[in-house]
Amino acid sequence: MRAGTPGPRAAAARVVSRPVRVATVVAAWSTVLAVHLVAAWPAYGPVWTDDEIGVLANARFLAGRGALELAHQSYYPGWSVLLVPVWWVTSDPVQVYRAAVLVSALCGAGLMAPLTLLARRVGLGLVPATLVAGAVAVMPNGVTYSTTALTENFLALCTAVVAVCGLRYVRRRSVGSAVALGATAGWTFVVHGRMAALVAMTVVWMLVEGLRRRRAGWVGAGVAVAVTAAGYALHRWVSGTLYSDTSRESLAVDNLLGGTPSTLVQVAAGHLWYASVAWVLLAALGLVLVVDRVVRETRRRRPDVGWWALGAVLGTAAISVLTMASVRAAGENRLDVPSYGRYLEPLLAVLACLGLALVVRRAAPARLVVASALVIAAVASLAYVPWITRVADPSAWWAPINVPGLLGLVGAGLSPLAWTAASAVTLVAGALLLAARRSPAARVAWAAGFAAYGVCASAAALTGVLWDFNRAQGVEPGLMVPIRALAGEPLSYDSAGADWTSQNSFQYWTADTDVDVFDSDDGTAPTDLVIARADWPAGVARGAELVATSDRDEALWVLPGALADDLAARGALVPEDPTAPLQGFGATAEAVGGAPGGVVPAGGTDLVVRLSNTGASPWQPLGAFPDPTGAVRLVAWWTRADGTVEPQFGELRGTVLPGATADVRIELRPPADAVGDVAVTLVQEGVGELTPPGEPLLVLPTAAG
Repeated sequence: MRAGTPGPRAAAARVVSRPVRVATVVAAWSTVLAVHLVAAWPAYGPVWTDDEIGVLANARFLAGRGALELAHQSYYPGWSVLLVPVWWVTSDPVQVYRAAVLVSALCGAGLMAPLTLLARRVGLGLVPATLVAGAVAVMPNGVTYSTTALTENFLALCTAVVAVCGLRYVRRRSVGSAVALGATAGWTFVVHGRMAALVAMTVVWMLVEGLRRRRAGWVGAGVAVAVTAAGYALHRWVSGTLYSDTSRESLAVDNLLGGTPSTLVQVAAGHLWYASVAWVLLAALGLVLVVDRVVRETRRRRPDVGWWALGAVLGTAAISVLTMASVRAAGENRLDVPSYGRYLEPLLAVLACLGLALVVRRAAPARLVVASALVIAAVASLAYVPWITRVADPSAWWAPINVPGLLGLVGAGLSPLAWTAASAVTLVAGALLLAARRSPAARVAWAAGFAAYGVCASAAALTGVLWDFNRAQGVEPGLMVPIRALAGEPLSYDSAGADWTSQNSFQYWTADTDVDVFDSDDGTAPTDLVIARADWPAGVARGAELVATSDRDEALWVLPGALADDLAARGALVPEDPTAPLQGFGATAEAVGGAPGGVVPAGGTDLVVRLSNTGASPWQPLGAFPDPTGAVRLVAWWTRADGTVEPQFGELRGTVLPGATADVRIELRPPADAVGDVAVTLVQEGVGELTPPGEPLLVLPTAAG
């Protein structure tokens, strides 16, 4: 056998390794896809009435389905373009939303593709590059957005594609590479305007290339400007049609200038802390690599891809810091304001991928690089955590979508111990990496630990925060039950005294109905049936009568006329005395969720009961009137070992008119000494059970615990 010729064992190893490599790649992709699809599965309706409904309404308009009348700030249409086919397939608001969340989850999993290419560009083979990309893609930073129809996952995907195009241009400075870079960078701005810094740095880089007598640079700059301008024109057209106020850009500029020196320092520290901790040091490690590249380019006096990347990161961070500093200066005490990570996440994912690629490659990372990242995390933690845990209001909340990388550790609110632990995890992980940097096996083990952490953190974020939060917020308005019962009747919405969340929500959920928006302070209702406030002096002055109430400051009213007479004849108006006992009660009930096979799990469940009002009187929800007497409530009776019973209640979210059907959620948590079945029925507050004694609407057995 000649020297250098592989022996039989080496050949056999290659034969065996090929299926192993394929299996590894398939397993990585399957795992990431499964995580994101599981995250998306419980979706029902928009959680964020501005961010989500805005992009869904854009898509509806671009699909030719008509324009909704929305309030507040408009949203860029890049993500909406991808959702246009959804509206061609269905106009049902629940199915549209679920489809949009599914596409978002596919984008979240699809982030693996450009990140794999990115890792390969920096020297990794296919399998390690795929594993690195997969580890990044299963972090809660992206999985969080797979529970919603927000722009974020698609924006992260587009940003990673831009990064790949940037490295491709470095390797081959051709016109084609420049066109790809300019077009993808411009498109990120069309997806969300906060990527303005990335577009600006791309144009500057391409112009510098043009000045170096590279025709590709001029072409790339021109393409970036053209795509950005065309996208902005599309945005202005769409927002001008859907929104009465199209001043998003002027408001954004004002917000950049509203901070104070103290809030700027606080928010800058919070952003740096988030970037370090949310990605367990890896984003900081990637940033150090970029800075190292910038130093080398500066020494050569030839700015290139390093300056492009650093400018994009710092520019995007500046936009976020300035905006949030203004919000904090205005008195907002939300916990997510100083550590706002949402604007940074698309670029942090790219930096984290670079950082993890550095960890797993054969050559040991330089001690200075790892130590520098560790110092960044330590300084940010010491500057931020003691301050935020001292001054923040423990009862303040944060929007989970704004701090996705923290949800697995910190949860849903302020806990000094949890916030300190989040920093400790990053600092300990950094110290271990510094100690293990010379051992390839130890670094691979570190990377495997990071991947395992990502899966566990995503699971904790989903089960501990996101699913419960989204389920509580992502529901249709309570008035949709009576609105559906009166389908076909012309309907309008009074915006007087309403907030924009209410208007946007009703516009989305009634998208199949032509619901005019008017302001009763300036004009009269164009229809007899009107959605207005629970207290509606303008309508009462015209003789309006109350048709339905809800769990919010929203009610359905009818003005005098034939429809009001018909509803009165049918007994479908709120009675003058809503506390009086119901007349002509009738109901059916069916368990439609939370009780597989009609059996309540031993540990309890969130039971969804579908109620149908087969009687002659409407049912009013609790809290609709100052006196709770007369409200109809769903109750579950547990029998205890000593023969006593324990009730648990579920509430109607709006009036249920005769003939209408409503789904009601009730938390079933069996007492420790519960025996037998659980009985579910309806009661009228202050009156008693509405069903005959011993004849509940449902009887559900409980699984043995």
